[in-house]
Order: sequence, then structure tokens, then C-alpha cells
Amino acid sequence: MVPGFEANLIGMAEDEERSFSVTFPDDYGQAELAGKGVEFRVRLLELRHKSLPPADDDFARSMGSYADLAGLRAEIGHRLERSARDRARHAFADRIIEFATANATVDVPELLVDRELEVMIDELKVRLAEQGIAYEEYLRVTQRDEDALRVEYRDQAQHRVTVLLVLGAIAEKEGIEVDDAAVDAEIERGSRSAEGNPRLVEYLSSERGRSYLRSQLRRTQTVETLIDRWIEQHPEFAHVRHIEDHGDEAHEGASRPPVTEGTT
Repeated sequence: MVPGFEANLIGMAEDEERSFSVTFPDDYGQAELAGKGVEFRVRLLELRHKSLPPADDDFARSMGSYADLAGLRAEIGHRLERSARDRARHAFADRIIEFATANATVDVPELLVDRELEVMIDELKVRLAEQGIAYEEYLRVTQRDEDALRVEYRDQAQHRVTVLLVLGAIAEKEGIEVDDAAVDAEIERGSRSAEGNPRLVEYLSSERGRSYLRSQLRRTQTVETLIDRWIEQHPEFAHVRHIEDHGDEAHEGASRPPVTEGTT
């Protein structure tokens, strides 16, 4: 809501009416309202509050195949522990990427930066498509065009290219490759999750989409190889393993997504 709008609703009772003025922000998306005061008249139709059920065995059984509340608590604890391990491993992956990049001397060709900008715009389109938002509508609402996006993304694209070149060199040295079967499996997984979004499914199946997924998978395998090697040399951290390595495949959320620089 417009800043200041909700504050005027505090203390209202059902069927109560109020009138108040709110000044729209100077950078509001609709130019005809930006910076202007607008008079609102509102009536509170319904007021709701949360009513929590008792935390007992019946509640636990309603949440799934749990015998009692203790079983539900144990499963929640297991998931929280697994999630914490996963976050720790991802944070370590970020540190490895940044360390490798900071200690490398790389000449970044402008052509690769331009190509990475195309990938970043593709990623934006995928994220928007997942939310059911048209790319053109997004540009209109944010009052930008694609040239402005390229300027905004350029520094990040240059950093990402540096990361790609460094990890690519490591992958070459380690002989890490991603076969077509792995890419096909990732496309199938992504298509299932994007069911009902034909534009996203079409992108994942295109040559451009396949190339993007192959690059992401190769990067993931490279970083995971480095992590596993470090853990082998530091056995006191052996518990920070892949979710799959804990034998948790049967549990929800056991799949490991591709590592993407900056959001691992």
C-alpha cells in the first residue's frame, strides 16, 4: 500500500468509516499521482484475527502421517538441522567462489560481458514468467527499457564473467563435464515445476536454455568438487555434506539446485 495508508486504519472497528489524506511518493509508478495528496474514504468491511489450534497430538496428525506431537517436533527439528547444514554449505560455496576470483588474474572480453548480459536478462524473464508477469509489462511499470537494464546489470555481468572464466578453468583442469542426460533431467525437472507456464518451458527446451542449464550444472559440480576436496582435508567438518549424502532422499526438499553466483 501507499506509505501512510495502513497507519490510518489502526483502531477501526467493523462497519466504521474514515476519511483521510495520503501523499503519494515522488517516485510513484503512476506519474499522475506521484507527489500528490489523495483523499481516501474507507469502510472496514471485516476484521479478522489468527486463531491458532492447540498444539496437541490431534494437530500433529492433521499435518501428515505423524503418530503424535513428539513425532512432528522431531521431523521439524530434522528439517531445520538439514536446512542449516545446507545454508552453511552454500555460504562456504560463496566464499570459495569469491576467494578463487579475487586471487585470479583475468582479462574479461567485452563480448563475454555482452553475452552474460543476455543471460541475466533471460534469467529476469524466467523469474517474471514464474510469477506470471510479462517482461514488457515489467519494463513499463518500472519505467525502464532494456538499454537501462544493460547499464544497471553491467558491473554484475562483468563479475559473473570473471567467476565463469575462473570456474571454467578449474573445470577444465579437473575434467568436469556435463553430459546431455544431466541437462535433459534438469529440463524435465524444471518443466514439471513450470507446468502451466508454456513460455518458461519453451525457454528451458531451447538451445539457449540448454546452454544456460549446462553452464549452471557444470559450475555447480566444480564448486561442489572443491568443497568435497576441502572437507576431505578437514574431517572435523565431515558433517557438512550434501543432503543426498545423508540418505535423506526420501524427505521433502532433498534435491540440490544448481549453484548460481551470488545466490548459492
